[in-house]
Amino acid sequence: MNLIIMRHGQSITNSRQYAKDDGQNILTKNGIDGVIDSARRFRSANPEYHFDVSFASPIARAVQTHFNFLSVMGNKAIDTNFMDGFKERRLAEEFVELEDFKKDIGIDMLDQWEYDMNIVPTSSWGKGESLNEVYDRVTETFQEFVVPELRSGKRILITSHYYVCKALIAHLVYKDRQYMTHVEAKNAHPFPINYK
Repeated sequence: MNLIIMRHGQSITNSRQYAKDDGQNILTKNGIDGVIDSARRFRSANPEYHFDVSFASPIARAVQTHFNFLSVMGNKAIDTNFMDGFKERRLAEEFVELEDFKKDIGIDMLDQWEYDMNIVPTSSWGKGESLNEVYDRVTETFQEFVVPELRSGKRILITSHYYVCKALIAHLVYKDRQYMTHVEAKNAHPFPINYK
């Protein structure tokens, strides 16, 4: 395996708590513990494995996950590239809590947005992103920045968010964007891929 994709650990909003903005949506204690446990299990199963370069969303919960994972598994010092293209799917143009977003657009629209590749929700906070838009943004970032590193023989860690991980798995494993609606991305769970 030369590529590991990992979603951030449990965050404040994953645990149904309130965060005023994305900067406050950091990992919970359970989230940090989950990342530490995941890193220990990964190291135990792969005692000689080291990453050569890494990519991460610049959002706090992904950054926390990223560095905790690398540190606990005892990885050598490597370059980390923070990529806006690996940020989470936008609910709206401004930060909005999921519960407030649900109330504003309605549960039926939220369900459609979750599974319809083309739906772009519009709320009091502006427009969000469709699954197609996320897929395109993520795969373009992957092709431009990650693929050259993989082709040069490097082992790579990508730490990001739910929809980003779903887009990468759909692209790399299933070769079909429609699989974004079917795959899961669990918190702090390394997903290994042999990229060729």
